[in-house]
Amino acid sequence: MTPQQPLLFLQQLQQHHPAAFKRNFLLYGAIKIKGMLDEWKEILPWVLALLIFIPLSMVLADVIQQHLPQFDAAQSKSMAILALMLLLMLTTPYVIYQLKHSAAALYRMLRHTPIKLAIVILVQALNVYYWQSVLLQGILFFFALSFGFVRFYKENLFRHEATPEQQYCLQQIRRAAYWSYRQLRNTHLKMYFYPKSSARYADLAVQRMKYANLHQQIMQVEHKFAQQIKFIDLDSYLNEISQ
Repeated sequence: MTPQQPLLFLQQLQQHHPAAFKRNFLLYGAIKIKGMLDEWKEILPWVLALLIFIPLSMVLADVIQQHLPQFDAAQSKSMAILALMLLLMLTTPYVIYQLKHSAAALYRMLRHTPIKLAIVILVQALNVYYWQSVLLQGILFFFALSFGFVRFYKENLFRHEATPEQQYCLQQIRRAAYWSYRQLRNTHLKMYFYPKSSARYADLAVQRMKYANLHQQIMQVEHKFAQQIKFIDLDSYLNEISQ
C-alpha cells in the first residue's frame, strides 16, 4: 500500500458515502501518540480525567451524604467513587463494540478492558464495605480512570514517521468502518419486518450485501494502513527500539 492510497480511499468514501462522517463519533483515539510515551500528550488525558471525575466525585459525595445521612463523609466519598467506576463500566462495552467493528488490531489490544475494570470495581466494593482504606481507594480510582477513560482517549504505538495527516486519515477510515457496520446491522434488522417473498425484502438483502462488502473492504484497508503507520502491538515496538 502506497502512502497515497489510504488518502485516495478516504476521499472516495467521503464522495460516495458522506453520511458516514456526519453525527458518527468514535469514543476512542482522540489523541495519537508516537511510540509509548509523549510527555505532554500523556499528561493531557490525565488532566482531562481529573478535571471531569474529581469534581463529579465531590458532587456525588455531597448528594449521597445529604440523602443518606447514615453514611459519614469518608463513606460517601467511597460510594461516589464506586458510582463513577460503575459509570465507566457502562460506557466501556460500547467503546469495545466500536473498536471491534472499526479497528481490528486495537480491539485485540483493548478487548479485555471490561474484565480489568470489573475487577477494580469488585475490589472497590469490598473496600467500601470492609476495609475502608483511603490508600487502596486512591490506587483503585487511578486504575479505573486508566482502564475506563485514558486508555481509550489516547492511542499509542504510532511510528515516528507517521504524519498527523496519516493519523487523521486512519481515524476517518475507522469512522467510515463503524458507520458501514451500523448500516449493515440496521438493514439486517429491517429484514425481519418483511416477508421473504416480498420485493422490499429482496431490496434490503441487496443493501445488506452492499454494506457487508463495504465494511469488509474498509476494515481491510484500515488494518493494512494501521500496520503501515503503527506498531501493531507492544512486542513489535520493543523489538524495533531494541535493534
